[in-house]
Amino acid sequence: MSMVVLVHVFFGTLAVFSGFIAMCSSKGNKWHRAAGKGYVMSMLVMAIAGALAAAFLSQTINLIAAALTSYLVLTSWHAAKKSVMERGKFSITACFTILCVSIASLWVGWLALQSPEGAYQDFHFSAYFFLGGISMFAFILDGYLMLKGTLSPKQRLVRHIWRMTFSYFIAVGSLFTGPGSSAFPDMIQNSGVLSIPEPLVLLFMLFWVGKTLWGGKPKPREIETNVD
Repeated sequence: MSMVVLVHVFFGTLAVFSGFIAMCSSKGNKWHRAAGKGYVMSMLVMAIAGALAAAFLSQTINLIAAALTSYLVLTSWHAAKKSVMERGKFSITACFTILCVSIASLWVGWLALQSPEGAYQDFHFSAYFFLGGISMFAFILDGYLMLKGTLSPKQRLVRHIWRMTFSYFIAVGSLFTGPGSSAFPDMIQNSGVLSIPEPLVLLFMLFWVGKTLWGGKPKPREIETNVD
């Protein structure tokens, strides 16, 4: 295993553990903020290492996944850092970036769909359309911010929650069903247990998004989630 891949797997594992602590701790307290900082840094290093490995191996899908992951982490961190979510240079740049990622992913997915195998670089077209669809969804939400100019406290929290949690979904997938799964014994790999964490993360995300949108008024410490 090359050094780049080792760095990718190591920091991906670190991100999974720090993200778990952040999700399980009370929102806005010191443990949540400290684990969140560790998660952001680990995820960015993991994504950069993954992008480098993908470039060497000519794996377009992993380049797209690395770009999407970095975008989700950074925009989620930005939403947590800001007490008021407004249109600005960062959000405009992020909006343009994720549009490019979405177009690239959907275009490669279309190329894969046209091939006899229905794949591009051994990855099925559905994988490209999945990443492209998530990217386009994020772009639409960014477009809403561009048009409106600001988000309500609840909308800002939802922006933070779903982006951070979905990036965690990607990290969990990379560890348990992706490249990191090779670190587990064959008996565990073949048992199906490693496929359980991913849907649990999505359910967790839906729960907190729903609770934030349709629950009561956000508590002050939930609103003031500055990570500095």
